[in-house]
Amino acid sequence: MKADEISLVWIDDNNDRKKDAFEIEKLNNKIKTNFIHPKTFQKGICDKTGTIVDVDLFLVDYALSKKDCSSEFYLGEGLSLIGLIRENYPDVPVYLYSGDDKSVIFERLEYTARKEAEKVLPLKVIQDSGPNFLYMDALDYRKIRNTLLKGDAGKLIDLLLPPEDEKNTIKYVVPTELKIDGMKPAGKSTSFASWVRQVFMKNPGFIYDSLYAATKLGMKKEAFLKKEKEFKAALYSGLFAKTIGQQFWWKSLLYDLVFKKDEAKEATTDVREISKKVFGLTDDETAKCAVCTEPFPDTVGIDSTTGDREPVHLRCSRSDPKYTRLLYFDETRLFSKEENK
Repeated sequence: MKADEISLVWIDDNNDRKKDAFEIEKLNNKIKTNFIHPKTFQKGICDKTGTIVDVDLFLVDYALSKKDCSSEFYLGEGLSLIGLIRENYPDVPVYLYSGDDKSVIFERLEYTARKEAEKVLPLKVIQDSGPNFLYMDALDYRKIRNTLLKGDAGKLIDLLLPPEDEKNTIKYVVPTELKIDGMKPAGKSTSFASWVRQVFMKNPGFIYDSLYAATKLGMKKEAFLKKEKEFKAALYSGLFAKTIGQQFWWKSLLYDLVFKKDEAKEATTDVREISKKVFGLTDDETAKCAVCTEPFPDTVGIDSTTGDREPVHLRCSRSDPKYTRLLYFDETRLFSKEENK
């Protein structure tokens, strides 16, 4: 297999879905798909006659329709296969999918598979969006595996493509067991990928989504997006940036860009005030607190009534008692417009 190709193993007992597997190869000829029945896969693992090597990603049907495509039936759901896959391929990501994305089945899939699988997908996403996100995700997982195979756990941080002055700080927040050089425990690469997706990307602090980035710069989200080109140099482009579904910006680089535009070198160090000046923001473009409506909210909070995220001042919000504070990440803040009337 060529260096830019990936091996995708699609496990399903519905022979009709073979066409989807073949379609993936047509749409992206760098993906080599092996469509296999769950019973055949299970038997091959157990008797060691069908063990598949060099797998980059498993795609497993959750419901398993019990349609027969190999003269055998697999009694179980896709979740029951994950243990078998983890035992034999601990560093290969497993994506579950369901063809019934609008039913209770898929809702259950989302709930039960959240921790068991790296990603949960409706089949329609694979059919409509094409295979490119599978390809790009698989390549990112491979980068992690290759880094660990070289014994370079300390270089996992480099895969995030962080600003040079952020590297040491990020090393402090990565779980210790994931950054010790020379250790190659099974599942370490998928664990690091999970940390990137579930902690690093989901908790604002090092990188910000558009609402957070705008708020921290004293802008409304709409104003920030209009000036998006100004912040291109701060875009996050590391692991999973192409498949996460939204854009992020490095906090430190955003601040650097604003301070560099401040040719007058104002006495204030408040990046929000400087941002308003250097970008010529009008009052309508300036961020306002969702509670007191005063300008320059400090952070983004969650409305305890609706669950909506909006800019708020620290003084107009409170800490989320359910949130576990993470070093160097922003804490979760709650607010209520009714309580502050």
